[in-house]
Amino acid sequence: MAAGLTCYFDTSALLKLYLEEAESARMRSATAAATFAFTHLITYAEMRAGLAQAARLRRIADLELARQVEQFETDWS
Repeated sequence: MAAGLTCYFDTSALLKLYLEEAESARMRSATAAATFAFTHLITYAEMRAGLAQAARLRRIADLELARQVEQFETDWS
């Protein structure tokens, strides 16, 4: 059996995939390189809250929030 790269991603890391932040490009590379990726169940609620907060703080527009939530839901399932 070939060994692969296994990564744990917390909420702050995963948000970088949905919001443009410092280290977003690095996170995209890390997820692409991972053979296995996992996180904790609480991350689901934290991600939805983090995306909503980004909209409340006007970091992203409401339309972008809807798009990112839809993408996150697809990725999560």
